[in-house]
Amino acid sequence: MELERIRVWLEPGYDYGRYGAWMLDWPGCFVWDESRDAVLGRVPESVRRHTEWLAAFGEPVVVPAGSGLEVVEEVSSLVKDGYERNAIFMADRRPVAVDELAAMFRQLGFARADMARHLDSALGRAATRPGGSPRDARDPDALARGAAPARETDGVLRHIAGAEIWLASRLDRALRFEGAPRDGDLAAYLDESRAWMVDQLGALHARDPALEATDGKGEEWTLAKVLRRALYHSLDHLAELEARHPRSI
Repeated sequence: MELERIRVWLEPGYDYGRYGAWMLDWPGCFVWDESRDAVLGRVPESVRRHTEWLAAFGEPVVVPAGSGLEVVEEVSSLVKDGYERNAIFMADRRPVAVDELAAMFRQLGFARADMARHLDSALGRAATRPGGSPRDARDPDALARGAAPARETDGVLRHIAGAEIWLASRLDRALRFEGAPRDGDLAAYLDESRAWMVDQLGALHARDPALEATDGKGEEWTLAKVLRRALYHSLDHLAELEARHPRSI
């Protein structure tokens, strides 16, 4: 596939009023900002970073010929009783191919490999230095936006693992994770929750590669939506950890 322009799927109302931009030709590539124009202005740099990250792991990537944008679809998040239901796009409503599923599992593995040194850091100390972390390390402009304080590394890693359990269960509300406890050994919780998510999504894909479901809060999910949100969530918090504890040069 050759792309003359970067294709964008917009989500107005993301995070209770912001704009989200999903680049679904690279599932997991996402950026948000306070307005439509602002978020679109950040898309080319987000795609550049994401494709370079994939290439660094040897993953085949499609690089757009130019930086022009095409908004393919615009679907708003909806808030009901204070709960945000995130957008589902037409591109999410499709069968996920076997090779696509394998690629998403590989890329989730890349994100987990990048997190390894942060796990070592979390296991080696109980907390980050007081006052030493940015207010929201996920976004370099977040300080000006007044974002909330960042969590300790241990808490971020446990949150990532818990979110993967939650995401896998969106397509089958009967699924239950019975592995390592969230408040127990961190390495075991990360390993077992990831293995459980991969096993469950693989089994759901075998059942129906175009599986759709509505969760208890009324949000619609498909396998494609779960996969893109799982990878984005890992990368979002990886960026948070990298900004808090940058690599030595």
